[in-house]
Amino acid sequence: MKKEVEEIYQSRINIFSEEEETLGAEINKMVVVRGVLFLAGLAASIISFGEHIGLGVVVTVSFLSVFLYVVMRHARLESERLQLKTLININIEEIDRLAQNYKGPIQGSAYLEMNHLYAGDLDLFGKGSLFHYLNRTSVLSGKDCLANWLLEAADKDEIVSRQGAIKELKDKIDWRQNLQVTGRLGSEKERDLGRLMKWLDEPSFFENIDNFKKLTTLLPLITMGFLGTVGNVYGAIAFFTCVIIQMIIRRKKIKKIRAYHVNTQGTAGALSIYKTVLQNIEEEDFKSEKLAGLQNNVTQSETSGTAIENLNSLESEVKAIDRGLNVVIGFAMNVVFMWDLRCIIRLEEWKAQYKNEMKKWFVSIKEVDALASLGTFYFNNPAFTIPKITADKFIVEATELGHPLVDEEKRICNNLSIDGSGKFMLVTGSNMAGKSTFIRSVGINLVLAMAGAPVCAKEFEFMPVKICTSMRVSDSLHDGESSFYVELKRLRQILNVLNNKERSIVLLDEILRGTNSEDKHTGSEALIKQLIKHDCIGIFATHDLELGSLENQYPEQIKNYCFEVSIENEKFIYDYKLKEGVCKTLNATVLMKHMGITI
Repeated sequence: MKKEVEEIYQSRINIFSEEEETLGAEINKMVVVRGVLFLAGLAASIISFGEHIGLGVVVTVSFLSVFLYVVMRHARLESERLQLKTLININIEEIDRLAQNYKGPIQGSAYLEMNHLYAGDLDLFGKGSLFHYLNRTSVLSGKDCLANWLLEAADKDEIVSRQGAIKELKDKIDWRQNLQVTGRLGSEKERDLGRLMKWLDEPSFFENIDNFKKLTTLLPLITMGFLGTVGNVYGAIAFFTCVIIQMIIRRKKIKKIRAYHVNTQGTAGALSIYKTVLQNIEEEDFKSEKLAGLQNNVTQSETSGTAIENLNSLESEVKAIDRGLNVVIGFAMNVVFMWDLRCIIRLEEWKAQYKNEMKKWFVSIKEVDALASLGTFYFNNPAFTIPKITADKFIVEATELGHPLVDEEKRICNNLSIDGSGKFMLVTGSNMAGKSTFIRSVGINLVLAMAGAPVCAKEFEFMPVKICTSMRVSDSLHDGESSFYVELKRLRQILNVLNNKERSIVLLDEILRGTNSEDKHTGSEALIKQLIKHDCIGIFATHDLELGSLENQYPEQIKNYCFEVSIENEKFIYDYKLKEGVCKTLNATVLMKHMGITI
């Protein structure tokens, strides 16, 4: 199936490349035409002015009109060409991702929380991570939304609604990639959305906006009226008196004006991207309940005008107040026209009318953006399945479950069944036999399932639960804590979740490494006995074969599974298949010999 998807992307690359080549040839012709037209127009203007000034004006205006059209046409063609180049790059990157070759700087490392219950253990963020593989977002809020969906499980109804949206977006490849082009060709900065949201929630700049509106309308008119009389002493006095009054008024508000600039300055580029994303949402024909609802946030307004029209207006006002920041021009505009205050009045009026609407638009932007990424993930993995969700039984079951970040050709899949509270799988196995990959496969697929995404399995049924893991631990030099103590803190964190009666799945991989074998066995056994009393299910991977005897003590709660390895002529043969029972083969000494360590 991966080959079929790759062929689709390659076909798109070929089509876009042909269009880009054709457009490039037209642009080259346009360059020649523009040069010839400029020289011919210049010559015609000079000659016609020599004949008659009226004729010269007519010829020059005609020439400039034609030349301006050609320049604008050339700019449009360059824009189309840039979009085609971007689409080509997007499809090349998709082929790379199919080969597990991740590119791009947005790896999501900033979202990794050290004390999160599972993010670090399940490779959610960082180079080659799940987020790195999933992320196709076009705006920064979409990136944040996608990360949050991986970090926090949704409830059953929300999962179902996202599943419907992802199914619909799966085959909307043109729409999804056009959304990506919007982000790549835009100029949104990390702080833009935060500043705009802060601006929306700031109290009104004016105590009485109506009085200030009258003042900033009349005073500049009076000032301009006296401008024509500055040749007269009294006129000049009147003019400069008006200017000084405006300067005094602005000076009293200067701190608030500067603070206002901080929240709005330079955000026009981001608003342009948001506007284009909203346009993409508004114009598409969505059928799923989730997408239709997000579209309604954009199209069904309680105020006048569409979302795009109103963002156009906001973008224009932000550009206007930015012009007032110019040292020379801004000074002149402020002392004569009270420019900053007039712009702020218009922005405050806009905010009063559209504040709540804008917040709904931003919800639609970020969620549709995140859903588009998951739609691409489903398109790239058509063999994956949309999980079945149950609310009336505590279960995690899967057929042919694999790790989504392992290449399809190398991936080994296994079945999984944990049914009922207090049930645990005890998985033993030798080094590199597949225990850790299996347990991470369970965890990462649950993360996907509870984000509403498809999972790497033929069939998958689950109840939404809290995921708790302890797999990778390291010492903390900053806090002066050993790896053993760090691990104990994580186990305590897990027990706190369980003590709060939160239904959970606990995934543990070779815990208590930092102590001796006897302590490790005793501690592991005690922990397992404690866990099966809680409202949780789990998987416990270990090298400690003696723990397998717990199945005899708790046959209803614990079941033994293993990953075996065959050794023939000191060569390892791994099948990475989960089997019932306790592991019978160990390979540590043979591995050491292979590394040159004498036994």
